[in-house]
Amino acid sequence: MASRLLRLIALIGCIASINAFDSPHFYLAPAMPDEPRFERKLLTSIDVDYSFGITKHSSDGNGTQQELFDLYGPQNIKMLAQGLDTNQDTSLLTPLLAYSDAERFGQISLTSRTKVHRTRLKFTKNLTHGFFVQTALPITAVSTQELSVVDVSANSPTSGAQVEWDALLDQLDTQLANFNLTRAATSTIGLGDLMLLAGWTTNYEETCRLDFIDLSLSAGLLIPTAPQKDIDKLGSFDLGYGGHFGLPLTLEASIGHFDWVTVGMQASLIKLLKSKQNRHVKTDKDQTGVIQLTKAWTHKQPGLVYQIAPYFRADHIIFGFSTKIGYSFTGQRTSKLSGCAQNIDSTILQSDENLKPWSRHTLHLTCEYDFATIKHSSRPRLSLSMATQLAGKRIFKSNMYGFGIGCEIAGDW
Repeated sequence: MASRLLRLIALIGCIASINAFDSPHFYLAPAMPDEPRFERKLLTSIDVDYSFGITKHSSDGNGTQQELFDLYGPQNIKMLAQGLDTNQDTSLLTPLLAYSDAERFGQISLTSRTKVHRTRLKFTKNLTHGFFVQTALPITAVSTQELSVVDVSANSPTSGAQVEWDALLDQLDTQLANFNLTRAATSTIGLGDLMLLAGWTTNYEETCRLDFIDLSLSAGLLIPTAPQKDIDKLGSFDLGYGGHFGLPLTLEASIGHFDWVTVGMQASLIKLLKSKQNRHVKTDKDQTGVIQLTKAWTHKQPGLVYQIAPYFRADHIIFGFSTKIGYSFTGQRTSKLSGCAQNIDSTILQSDENLKPWSRHTLHLTCEYDFATIKHSSRPRLSLSMATQLAGKRIFKSNMYGFGIGCEIAGDW
């Protein structure tokens, strides 16, 4: 009886869910994984959390730390003119094609710093027989400093090439402007992609040794309400999934023991649907980096987005204080382009590092104090959180720190 009473107090204020369903992105560390929903008829949960992160580094395709916008490799400026429409102004770029690769010059690094602020809102309502509905919506603000240019060529070119290379570096902004590109600072704020979910949960307590076994399943629709990136700004990126609808699926499971230990796991998938979009594309396999000069309408099939996240929770160890430590492996599989309006060879399109898989290993830590009691079940719970990147590929190295508040409103006790 005492065990169930302690569990009831904990569930009122904590286990209903600490964090909203999180959509993994390459530019920020994800939030702590969710726990299974508490099965209580008409229970309502409201959660709000805020997190922020600052970084000037990224991890490339080998997992090596790089400058922020070198996550797809250094910018091979010498090859940018290869395969371009002859009617386009490439007067500063074309002369560089005359020099062989033995010159080993023509590469730049783009340094910058980005700040991310994210607020997530979640509303969950239990219905009956374990069924519930949920909506989650992030609000994201991202600012990027002007991208600075650093010459990282392996060698200095010969005297003739040096003159033309210096001329290009001096007038790089002019050459980019011919293609409506800019490396100026950017700032974007807006809603993220809206998540609508329906699910079912169960809490099994008729066990001989364990305190409980909980399981939740949910599925739904991701609606592209987030602003898409300005493709003419090198420092801009999507706040959501680039205008793609998605089909999310989530499994959450946990077991409890000793009246205070919870061990669990969350696994989630988002199947993003194909859509047509205008984007910058490569015109030669040897082009590397984020600078691409040709615009084209293409059909994009994004890769599957996934997360696997085990965790350990120490529940109400001192009055209302709980702590939770977890790990997550998140990422996205290879995306594919097709139907390019410029009829660029598909092997060139698919050689873009931006389309290749990205992944992230993250360590999570959350501390929480729960003010709820049996008599006052709607009192809030407050939390502090940290998400620290351990390793990754093709991602920004942006650790996130934040706090949250939430409460449960009982409908039928």
